[in-house]
Amino acid sequence: MKLKNILVTSLSVLALTLTGCASGSGSSYTVSSPGSYSYFQKGIIENARTVELGDNGVGTVVGAVLGGVVGNQFGKGSGKTAATVGGAVVGGYAGNQINKDVGQELFIRLDNGNTIKQVNKGEMFRTGDHVTLEFAEGKIVNISLNR
Repeated sequence: MKLKNILVTSLSVLALTLTGCASGSGSSYTVSSPGSYSYFQKGIIENARTVELGDNGVGTVVGAVLGGVVGNQFGKGSGKTAATVGGAVVGGYAGNQINKDVGQELFIRLDNGNTIKQVNKGEMFRTGDHVTLEFAEGKIVNISLNR
């Protein structure tokens, strides 16, 4: 029963954490969206390089918690403590590795002559692609391929 409570609590925390990462797009917007604006610029991908995107911490934390819970089921006394710590370390490492992703480092020459660098996750681009960038609140929020 104790294991079930810990597991349910851990998964609930994870769900709440990931829900907090959601943002508005399409027909669904956050409360802060009214009154905000975005602008668009066109450009050409001058260089696109594949890069590894590291874990944002969620995978490491969830893996460590679950690893510690599993490790806690083994041994007695100091052996139980060692198993819990070992499980947390192994789980944290595994969660970190699982949560890594692949992205691209893009150098984009804008139509106004400026060149910017952006690390992008999602759609993969090639050198020479014509793109449209959407900026909002000083950040690039979307890059789309001109078709």
